[in-house]
Amino acid sequence: MVEGLHSENVIATPKHYVANNQETNRAIVSAEVSTRALRELYLPGFRVAVDAGTGSVMTSYNRVNGTHMSEHHHLLTEILKDEWGFDGYVVSDWFGTENTVEAAVGGLDLEMPGISQEELRSAFGIEDSLDFEDHDGMPDATKTGLFAEPLGEAIERSDVPKKRLDNMVARILTQMNRIGLFDDDSRDGELDAPEHRTLADSIACRGSVLHANDGTLPLDTNTDVAVLGSSATTAMLGGGGSSEITPFEQTATADGIRDRADGAVSVEKSILEIEEFSFFDVSNESDDRIDDADETDLEAATKAAANADAAVVVVRDSVSEAIDRKSLRLPGDQDELVERVAAVNDCTVVVQSSGPIDLTWRDDVAAILETWYPGQADGGAVAAMLYGDADTAGRLPVTFAPENDFPTAEERTFPGGGDVVHYDEGIFVGYRHFDAVNLEPTYTPSVTASPMPTSNIAMPE
Repeated sequence: MVEGLHSENVIATPKHYVANNQETNRAIVSAEVSTRALRELYLPGFRVAVDAGTGSVMTSYNRVNGTHMSEHHHLLTEILKDEWGFDGYVVSDWFGTENTVEAAVGGLDLEMPGISQEELRSAFGIEDSLDFEDHDGMPDATKTGLFAEPLGEAIERSDVPKKRLDNMVARILTQMNRIGLFDDDSRDGELDAPEHRTLADSIACRGSVLHANDGTLPLDTNTDVAVLGSSATTAMLGGGGSSEITPFEQTATADGIRDRADGAVSVEKSILEIEEFSFFDVSNESDDRIDDADETDLEAATKAAANADAAVVVVRDSVSEAIDRKSLRLPGDQDELVERVAAVNDCTVVVQSSGPIDLTWRDDVAAILETWYPGQADGGAVAAMLYGDADTAGRLPVTFAPENDFPTAEERTFPGGGDVVHYDEGIFVGYRHFDAVNLEPTYTPSVTASPMPTSNIAMPE
């Protein structure tokens, strides 16, 4: 990833450094984590990026062992810069700096957004003070511009050495020069080229995981298909928050199937509307923005499924930056939708997005396709995988085990008490946890919908 970005003159910026493992209270919580866990679990991913030559690293909002990450001299300077030899710059997350002097001395090189709130409001035409509805996962938007006049004043007072300012500037300018920003012949990159769309299709397919398939997939091109769920009419681009994007083109699952199928395609979309929300309007009520389907909606979906050869149900959870999911169950009545459809159509395929969910209906459906965040190519890629034009090449990167196989979290480990969360599990997370407690979670290998052609097979003598 780092090498690819740099080859196109884009500065790679892995984030969020480090121990940002929960969104609840992320702007104030201190992650109390052992040195061993940091070294074995939470730092290695960043070390790999540094070894690959990343030009920047972004800090997280949280504290680590009591010190805010924007000010953490041990992690930013002693480990990242000195021990690993990182020669790029450290940038804060937006509004993620708390103290000018402590951050500058600690190792932060660039504060974002870097201007005062007054200048920020003026730039975006915002009349009122910036606030994020006092949400516990959002930063304090009044803490901005700390590396503007306040930094100059700190240097004048000798609270921050001038050589530290020189180092900040050198790190930033070096990376700008590295990607050619000072070259006279530099040009803007091309946007939305045909090869970009082809690559988006490929990535969506290569990253998807087919959890189960009883032989229903691939679908015959003449199959009559019912496409169900409101998420079927909207491309799954990502969760809410600062990762939101608006691509030049996007294809929803229903549209992708319509374009690919020769058989009849019916769509019941007025079910389980999941309202999108943004980084700038996140509130504690976000999880309640999912409407339950009324009986009429569910009956319409069931009827459409019964009249089709196959039913494709598109479901997803409600996810966003600054919010942790409260349950592994699907929001709204999506589980009931799947159950009703599966009861009337043996060829029910569930297309799921985002992350792990409680599969109460797992044994009742013919196939389960996990697409995560397929992006702008969503519908076209899903159709290609359903009809066997492309293989689902992805594999699960982590262990998704039944909820009962995990220990019940105490408050001190999540969400924490007194703005402190304790990593009492140490290094025993994921597969290490299962090894430690002698549990063997149910393993379902990723499967393929497309037959694999073979020829000239011979057994050696």
